Amino acid sequence: MSISIPQIRDKEFSTKVFGYSKREVKEFLEFVANEIYQDRLAHSEIKEKETKEKEYISDKAKQAEQSVEALERREELIHKTLLFAENAKAEMISNARKEAENIIREAEVKARKTINEARHYLNQLDYQFLKLKEEKRMFLLQTASQFKAYLERIEKDPTLARINEANVQEGLKKIKADIKPKQEEKDED
Repeated sequence: MSISIPQIRDKEFSTKVFGYSKREVKEFLEFVANEIYQDRLAHSEIKEKETKEKEYISDKAKQAEQSVEALERREELIHKTLLFAENAKAEMISNARKEAENIIREAEVKARKTINEARHYLNQLDYQFLKLKEEKRMFLLQTASQFKAYLERIEKDPTLARINEANVQEGLKKIKADIKPKQEEKDED
């Protein structure tokens, strides 16, 4: 049975010759003291329980906060790692492109150089070929003219006049036939 504040205020004690009954007052005070003690004890237990719950909740909140901070640090680390990886990827791609461009440029320069060298060599060969053709033509013309000169001398020389004129004419025709196709080849070139 609990006592209320109005009950305490409205409590009336019977009077005796010398005032209130000491026993009733003592019993009432003991009863009030027990009730207050029980209330305080219950209140103290509730407060202790609330304090423990607050501490528990506070610990859990701190743990959750630490977990959130750890997750945020991880997230930041992952974000930085991703940014680093993206930057590294972009740099690698850029470097690869530059290297490919340099390789292509070097190949083009080498190709141009090789083509120019080949053209120069081809021009030299062409010049040498034309020079050799001209030397051959000159040689054949000189040889033909020397043969004509020798034939004229032979014809004028009385000691050599005995050689069959038909053989000489035939040899001359062969030489002319050899010279003529070679001159036609030169004219075609």
